[in-house]
Parts: sequence; C-alpha cells; structure tokens
Amino acid sequence: MRLVDTAPLSIRRCLKQLMLPKSTYYRWQSQGTLADRSSAPRRVWNRLLEEEESTIIANALLDADLSPRQLAFRITDDGGFSVSESTVYRILKRNGLARELPQIIPAAKEYHRKTTRVNELWQTDLTELMLPDWGTHPLGSVVDDFSRFSIVFRRLRNSKGDTVQELIAQAIAETGMEEVPRHERVQLLSDNGACYKWGAFNSYLKSLGIRHIFSMRNHPQTNGKVERLNRTAKEKLQLIVHASPEAFDRALEAFRHWYNHEHYHKGIGNLHPADVYFGRAEAIQKQRQLLKEQTKKARKQANLNPNQNPRRKRNLRTKSLH
Repeated sequence: MRLVDTAPLSIRRCLKQLMLPKSTYYRWQSQGTLADRSSAPRRVWNRLLEEEESTIIANALLDADLSPRQLAFRITDDGGFSVSESTVYRILKRNGLARELPQIIPAAKEYHRKTTRVNELWQTDLTELMLPDWGTHPLGSVVDDFSRFSIVFRRLRNSKGDTVQELIAQAIAETGMEEVPRHERVQLLSDNGACYKWGAFNSYLKSLGIRHIFSMRNHPQTNGKVERLNRTAKEKLQLIVHASPEAFDRALEAFRHWYNHEHYHKGIGNLHPADVYFGRAEAIQKQRQLLKEQTKKARKQANLNPNQNPRRKRNLRTKSLH
C-alpha cells in the first residue's frame, strides 16, 4: 500500500503491475489492515438445534437399516421437525453411523404410458423363493402402478394359469373392481410367461372388461415396479429362517404391511404406498411443507437471538421405528 501511494504511476497502472485487484486494495485501505474478513456468516440462522441432532442420532440407533433419506422423512413425519436427507447424512457421518449403500443402476427405460390415478394399471409377476428344508415356493404379486401399493402378495401352490387367475381374482375382490364401470376398470400388465398366456385366463379377464398388456420380451424394466417389490421381499425374507411354510406366510404378510405402510418410496415423493393409494398424499405433503417453514422459523429465532429467545423445549419423539 505504501508502494502504491508513493509510486509515480497511477493507482490503476500500479495495481495492474502488481497484479492486485482494485477491490482488494480499496478494501485493505478502508479496513486499515491487510487481514481479510472471513466470508462465513458469524451466525448460521438455520443451524440444527441440539435436541434435533439428538433425535436424529437416537432414531438412527434404533434402526440401522434405514438410509439417510428414509430416516429424514421418518423424522419429518413423526419427530415434530423438518430435516433434509443431506443434513441427516452429515450428522450420521460425523458420529460414525453412516453406512455405504449399494449403488443402484436405474433402468434404461420403463413403461412409456404413465398412469394418473390408482387402479388404472396393475403390474403382476411371479417369482420363486428358496426356503431351507422346505424347497422352492412360487410367489405371486399384484402391484398398483400409480401408488406402488401391494394389493396381493402371497405364496402360490404352483405357477400355472389357473393359480394366476385365482391371484388376480383375489385382487379384484379386495379392490371391488367388479363394481367399477367397465370403461374405468383396471388394465393388467404382465410378462410373457406361459401362465399369463393361458387362454382360459385371458378369457376370464376379457369377460370382466380388463385389458391384458404384455411387456416387451427380455425387458423386465417394463414391469419394473413389481420386479422391485420382489427383489425387496427377497432381500428381507431370506434373512430369516422360517420354521414352516405357514410361518413364512405370516412373515410375508408382515412384509407386505411394512412395504405398504412403513416403507418410504422415493419414486412417489418419499411417501408410503398406502398414503398415495388411499389419497392421503396431498395432505401429507402440505403438512411437511408447513412443518418445514415452522422449523426454519424456530431455528432462526434460536440461532440469531439466543439470549432474548432461548431455545424452546419441544416434544421430539424418538419412538421405536420397528
């Protein structure tokens, strides 16, 4: 600064030779020192409160299987404050609780026709599950395309066409599809398995006014929602040694309840499939947005005015996630 002040050149030319920005020079001159101030804010108004961080850690310890995304929305819905997935991940990583999740490669393509309501399109599929000491058992599932809601998911006696017809008949009975006007009835999407091509089965669907759509050959992504359900079921149910096929049936029904009413599905806005299927999605999203605004306001008040506005004690529930 002394060199610039005493140089015979103009300030602009002198700073150019010194390769010093004019803004830096004038800032030093106004401050009277060369020390730059930190660009970080002195107070972070949206800093997580201590009791909120404790709630995140407590819930993470209760169920280590939940991902940061699932934990964030579980706390948002049950814990009394709003928190983002990235914030939960940072808290877990800082406390040694973060775990690496397997990287899932998304499907290249999916069924081109997007549904707009529940019971517009059902996806159905058969899979097999090996039970130690009890052999291989076929499983049949029917999933609502719009909500990902598992309508039927049970063990079958075989993989023949008449058994598949019983599976679809159960889904029709549970949803009251026969009471729906024929022009509004559901369509059925399946793969090209022999059981789905059985003539009597397709005649049964035609008599009910249900259109049967077959997916592209060798392209399971078309039927991807029910395929994803099958994979999740295998990942969870194969961790347990089932005492009998009947015990497996009970575990399968418990899994279906978890998938419909407790599992946060990213594809439907991090809601439970049951929330979308039964029309609760819009109200939940509005409540989340309202809670987010209230949480931001409370954090701002606590972080920027700690003396005048002490942190309020809130009833943050850390109930079991099981």
